[in-house]
Amino acid sequence: MTIKNVSGKFLTRSANRFPDMAPAESIPSIKVGAEGYWGIKCVKGHCVPRNMQIPNCVQEDRLGQELYILPEDIALINHPAQNLGRRWFHISKTPWSVPNPDSFTHVGSFEAAKIRGLSLNHPNGSNLYLHEFRLHPESSIAEEIYLESDGFSVEALYELKISDPQTSSIYRYVNREEAPGSISLVVDPAVLQLVGNPQPIPYSS
Repeated sequence: MTIKNVSGKFLTRSANRFPDMAPAESIPSIKVGAEGYWGIKCVKGHCVPRNMQIPNCVQEDRLGQELYILPEDIALINHPAQNLGRRWFHISKTPWSVPNPDSFTHVGSFEAAKIRGLSLNHPNGSNLYLHEFRLHPESSIAEEIYLESDGFSVEALYELKISDPQTSSIYRYVNREEAPGSISLVVDPAVLQLVGNPQPIPYSS
């Protein structure tokens, strides 16, 4: 099964092209992943159950593999306004009252935040901080959806959006690094509304 981006297009960039030189490539659709599995396969084509830690065979070559959208995130593609009603999360080494207002940041699903926490280099026994956000209900969402890759890493998307003359404050992308196949967002921090206080989570490598 495949789906199209009804409001725009999917954008990606080839792995062998320099991010600051290569134009984005448009693709017409993206495949839908299987229920209960991450939206990416290992180099041998094996699916990865979501109740398992992502194995090394996927970790080592994740950026060269095809992405699939998670079934529960199809609505975030077909109905962009649903992104505004969902809870979004970010995990960091320090608690935020508000994100840095001078730069875009990224938020994702609860699962994506947990996986990000595992990748942070932090002393054992110290705390990470889980932040929950809602989006301002009148935020503007870009029509295009990016497929995260080595050409379109989150960091590259930050730079792209900072220099973009468009006025959208939310940009969707299909996550490859954290909770593969899920929708995450690059956002203008002005549209983030913190829910409650950041929750401390003990870090263990």
